[in-house]
Amino acid sequence: MAAATVIATPLAMWALLSSRHPSGSKYALVSLGLLNALAFIASGVVARTWRPDNRTGLLMIAVGFGWYLSALGQANNPYVFTFGTVAGAITLGTLIHLIVAFPSGRLESRFARFAVSAGYALVIGVNLVSVLFSDLRSSCGANCPRNVALVYHDESLARTLVAVAAVFAVALAVAIVWLLVVRWRNATTAMRRALLPVFIAGCATFTAAAIDLAATSAHHGAVGAAWLLFAVFLGVPLAFLFGLLRSRLAGGAVARLLVTEDAGEETEARLRDALRDPGLRLGFWYPPGASYVDAEGAPLDLRVGDGRHLTELRDEAGSAFAAVLHDVALLEDPHLLDSALGAARLGLRRDRLQAELRARVADLLRERNFFSTVANAIPTLLVGVEPNGRVHAKGGNRAFELGAGYSDTDAVGEYLWDLVGAEADLREGIAESVESNSGSAERESVWTTRDGRELTVLWTCTPLPYGEHEAPVYAVAALDISARKAAEVQLRQSRARIVAAAAAERRRLERNLHDGAQQRLVSVALTLRLAQTKLDTDPDASRQMLDGAATELTAALAELRELARGLHPAGLTERGLEAAIRALAERAPVAVEIDVDLNRRLPEPVEVAVFYVVSESLTNVAKYAQAQFAQVRIAAQNGRVEAVVHDDGVGGAALDGGTGLTGLADRIEALDGTFSVESPRGGGTTVTATVPVAP
Repeated sequence: MAAATVIATPLAMWALLSSRHPSGSKYALVSLGLLNALAFIASGVVARTWRPDNRTGLLMIAVGFGWYLSALGQANNPYVFTFGTVAGAITLGTLIHLIVAFPSGRLESRFARFAVSAGYALVIGVNLVSVLFSDLRSSCGANCPRNVALVYHDESLARTLVAVAAVFAVALAVAIVWLLVVRWRNATTAMRRALLPVFIAGCATFTAAAIDLAATSAHHGAVGAAWLLFAVFLGVPLAFLFGLLRSRLAGGAVARLLVTEDAGEETEARLRDALRDPGLRLGFWYPPGASYVDAEGAPLDLRVGDGRHLTELRDEAGSAFAAVLHDVALLEDPHLLDSALGAARLGLRRDRLQAELRARVADLLRERNFFSTVANAIPTLLVGVEPNGRVHAKGGNRAFELGAGYSDTDAVGEYLWDLVGAEADLREGIAESVESNSGSAERESVWTTRDGRELTVLWTCTPLPYGEHEAPVYAVAALDISARKAAEVQLRQSRARIVAAAAAERRRLERNLHDGAQQRLVSVALTLRLAQTKLDTDPDASRQMLDGAATELTAALAELRELARGLHPAGLTERGLEAAIRALAERAPVAVEIDVDLNRRLPEPVEVAVFYVVSESLTNVAKYAQAQFAQVRIAAQNGRVEAVVHDDGVGGAALDGGTGLTGLADRIEALDGTFSVESPRGGGTTVTATVPVAP
């Protein structure tokens, strides 16, 4: 750039100082023109040096060299003069490109690309129209060199076309200003600070260019408007240089602020104030969590986007130790950002240590709270004890408080066996764990709660982790198996009842057979033998004996059928549950209402169980209830069949009042069902049986 400037500057000065048709004072043109060109080139070189990846510097350099091309429009040579008149328009087009693309140097929207393309076309088109249809003497006087590109000389046509172009130029200027305003409104605070100087200078330049074009098309005041454009044009590089200088000064101010600020204040707050970015977030790398945390140690989501950029800070080993989520506009002032982060490194290291410590404390608290929540959620009774058996200050969990009835206030410091009993078992189990420094063998004991209830528990004693200078603590974990034990007792009792019921049923069958059908059959056999002896001597008597034997045999068969009906009703198998229930109702001594809602036959074990529930219930109604009315309701829904028998009798029935209802309960529970009896005194009795059935 320096070599090109050294070559271009003398050529431009030669064209201006030797001109016989200057548009103003030669020396003013040289001084102002060179100042404009050198200001743009110098600013572009500085910008290019600081931000090699940003095209703003190249555009500024192009604007500066564009002035050198426009200076050729003052040359005396006709060809150089014509070329300079047309090519000089590139300066204003490049300026439009620079302003619209600032600060990234890239056209980031379709409208921005359209506006820049229209700007290039317009400024080049205006000058091209002038050289094609005007001899240019209206702008450079009688000494104006010959226009070698003149195609058709018509000054009126040229002014008309320029006037039309001026209208488009004004519209384009308004569109560009609107684009800049929209960008300004959507920009963050830091971005606005970067845009302000250049936007003001650019808008002023566009306004001056529009005035110059309008004056040229009106054919008066063009010289004054051109000088106004020159002066305003100079404001663009000065504004950019002002921004660069302010960045340098701000960087030093930030460094001083960060160094002299009270060390007790958080570095994040100081960076926000120094960089004037209220949305700045500072995160510190937390290796155990493989994530960033804030100054308080809480997890931090440093997500880029929406005008935010993440800058990572690395230590001497190249490992990330902190990151700053900041306004993307700060990238346009890299010196400012680097100065701030460089000056803040000491504070960042201090804050990182504090943040890591707080994060570790938070992790420990979360871990403690997690295990505390788990301990209080599980049904197992947990209580911490010392090696001597006293309840430790850690106390017990919620299950211990609810199950044993002792809160930490009541339990801490007391011997555990004094609270729940089972002294011998507890002493032995705790001693075993203390001696082996591991979990004791599982033991079954009976604990007595505070309110006198007895709990059967399976328990172990296990040492807990403790610090080097802490007293050992042991956890006694007890699982309440009282319900299981009760269920086992009920199961044993149920099995015993089933065995007893089977034996009683066998005895009943044996007695019924012996006293009924067996006696009749024996009598028939004797009668048949006696008839056989008298068959030859007394046929009439033999015939009478045979008739009596036939009658006895018929009676024996009837008794056997009745006995078989008691074992398994034939009607249930042949006609189904509803028909069998209605047959029972017909034989009942009270009025019975039947309501059966079954859409299919039930499995045989279920039908038999339901039948006997209804049969036994109606038998009890007849024997004990003193009822006038009974109701039977059977329905199947949602994979279960429910049988309900209700009467309006005296009530007072109970499951433990006899073997009949207990046997029904055993039969229903054997099918994984439920059986209940509600029988308040004077309120009748309701027997309910529910049995699951396959869909």
